[in-house]
Amino acid sequence: SQSQEGLGTQRSTPSKRLIGYLSEGLSILSQLDDAQKVSVLEALDLHLRDDPKFLEQSLTFVEALSDSDDPDIRRASLDLRRTILSVPGVLLDDLETTRWGSLAIREVEESAETLPRVSAIHLLSKLELPAASGALADRLGPGHYSERRAAEEALTRLARTGHALVVARAVFPLAEAPADSSSSPLETTSDKPSHRARLAALRLLGATKHREAIDVLSAALADPDPEVRVAALTGAKTLENRVLNGAIQTLKESEQHPAVRRALGLEPLP
Repeated sequence: SQSQEGLGTQRSTPSKRLIGYLSEGLSILSQLDDAQKVSVLEALDLHLRDDPKFLEQSLTFVEALSDSDDPDIRRASLDLRRTILSVPGVLLDDLETTRWGSLAIREVEESAETLPRVSAIHLLSKLELPAASGALADRLGPGHYSERRAAEEALTRLARTGHALVVARAVFPLAEAPADSSSSPLETTSDKPSHRARLAALRLLGATKHREAIDVLSAALADPDPEVRVAALTGAKTLENRVLNGAIQTLKESEQHPAVRRALGLEPLP
């Protein structure tokens, strides 16, 4: 068993240890523990960014390690896949795009670990796969902030690259006020997943440019919860609609909450 010491420690040139591992091909995997496998993947990721000669080995290793039971290995493998897609000249065909997307969607839907899910979301963003919209929308509310933010950014990118309708269908159900919502903003639980998902969905609706978003955002601009009004402002400003512009102007004339006033540009940021 070889030590992982020295793997990925040099940014300019590949370590001799990495070159040795690659020269032995997949047969080396049986001699490595999980931490060493992670180190190999991370070293490949690092050096592939500067030298495309590592492309073939990178593809070989991610295919061999993607189904690992170890979450760190899966995370590193997903990150390496994303780097592979950034190599000039690399273009997956439809079948491979679907296969890579299915692997990432499965990670998002089934993994119990945050970091592999975040890596999978970043890969889905790079793939711009419409079929991922449902899985991404499901991560707008639960989990760590980094995961929620990555999902929102991935859906925004998807909406802006020709898949706005698919994104709209995924987030519309989340943007509506819950049937049992209280009229008092004091009773809103800001850290409830359903509430966080609603805020993200309202922000995303603007990027979809969907005509039915106008009514949803107009109603949200009058919501008693200031967080909802701020999120609706983000969506409304992105949509740039005459009706919504009028609602924003009305809000400017009556809004008292400091956070909403800052979002309206009526008060300086703290």
